Amino acid sequence: MRARGGIIALLLSGAFGLAAAPALAQTALPSDRTGLFAHLVRNPADVSATLRYARLSYEAGDIEAAIGALERVLFFRPDEPNARLYLGLLYAKLGSHDMARGYFESVLRHPATSEPVRQRARYLLGKAEQKLGAHQWSAYVRTGIRWQSNANGQPDGAYTAYNPAAGDWVSVTGDPQGDWNGYLGTGFGYMYDFGNQRGDRFEANLTTYSTRQIDFDEYDYTSAELTFGPRFGIVTDHPTATATIKPYLLFGGALLDEDEYFVSAGGGLTGTVPLGAWTLAPYAEAVWRDYSDGSSPDPFDPNDFEGATGPVYSAGVRISSDPYAARRVNVHLGYQRHAVDDPQTFTIGGIPGQSEDYLSYHRFLAELRLPFDLGLKGHQLLVTPLIGFRWTEYDAPDPFVQDLNAVDPVRREDMQLRIGLAADYAINDWAAVGVQIFYTNTDSNLPAYDTDNLSISFGPHFRF
Repeated sequence: MRARGGIIALLLSGAFGLAAAPALAQTALPSDRTGLFAHLVRNPADVSATLRYARLSYEAGDIEAAIGALERVLFFRPDEPNARLYLGLLYAKLGSHDMARGYFESVLRHPATSEPVRQRARYLLGKAEQKLGAHQWSAYVRTGIRWQSNANGQPDGAYTAYNPAAGDWVSVTGDPQGDWNGYLGTGFGYMYDFGNQRGDRFEANLTTYSTRQIDFDEYDYTSAELTFGPRFGIVTDHPTATATIKPYLLFGGALLDEDEYFVSAGGGLTGTVPLGAWTLAPYAEAVWRDYSDGSSPDPFDPNDFEGATGPVYSAGVRISSDPYAARRVNVHLGYQRHAVDDPQTFTIGGIPGQSEDYLSYHRFLAELRLPFDLGLKGHQLLVTPLIGFRWTEYDAPDPFVQDLNAVDPVRREDMQLRIGLAADYAINDWAAVGVQIFYTNTDSNLPAYDTDNLSISFGPHFRF
């Protein structure tokens, strides 16, 4: 894919490491940056030590030091196209796309450049020129097939369910069943650069997602969401990044089994805050979701039973380490509140006073991802272990899955654990193939919502 993740560190440690191998075998170099710097003060022409210092500087987040080291390499090895390529990558990381373009052009002009390096330089030059334009477009497509062990979302054991025909609650045994589906996710982005020193710009993004089941077509799902708004840069003391703030509007909707499921509209505020080698991205969002009458329970008149229609409030922060490091950390901490608008009361099984608030909830979530890059025959292999937790507490008892005549109604509480592993193998700069394996367990105080699901998906994805 694009020059991101640990690709720079991989290239620096790989190609430059091979170039410096003979000298490294003859002289034991210090393993730390401080020792290497002292060595270079005494031996400024030691190219092998300079290359190692550049790699360690980059991994430590000191991009300027890495650039300075690579420029010293060019002083002693002016015919080295790889150094020019990596300098272009580093300047692009700093946002100096004009400098990056100059280095990529010099790689293409140099007669000693090999064809693989020339092809990559040509691709990166196009990206740098795109970044220099006022209008910038991007897109991605991710598709494939998925198998789920519990595609119908059923619990393993027995639970209580309300039977409208009988007007009473009956015991039902869960029947989890596996199924295959095809999926397609797309994203289209547009950015207009206002061309000022702060990097102010306008951003718009359209994302879509669709699944088609083999057996359970009642769970066929399609959604689309459009977000747009300006992003303003805020100058900070950070050496390589600025803070940003972005207000935005949001519009979306979804279909379930080809019928309207909900429409949504709202807005939010997000941004980025650089803290050393880390970046914080706080957010707050308020969205109104209007669910269709078709999502209301069968025994009720849609005019009297409004279902889950109401606002959804979200807030949290995403914390990420340097996205160009070989090993990275991504953390998401969040809170979500869904509140049914003007909840109505209704009678079920002859028992009045039941509230639509059984669809309202508070949710806390935490997720940890640990992406790391592996080299495989010169291609990028990104492997990402994941673990996540969600705790959800509902506002009122759910009368559809507990016998109100037999037990004291309880408010539903769910604890969900999700663990998994994703691997993406880059075929070239724009195409890759991925595999994802996830296991999700929901432990609920209502047996109807105790579920397990193993999901395995694989397929190609493309980025333009």
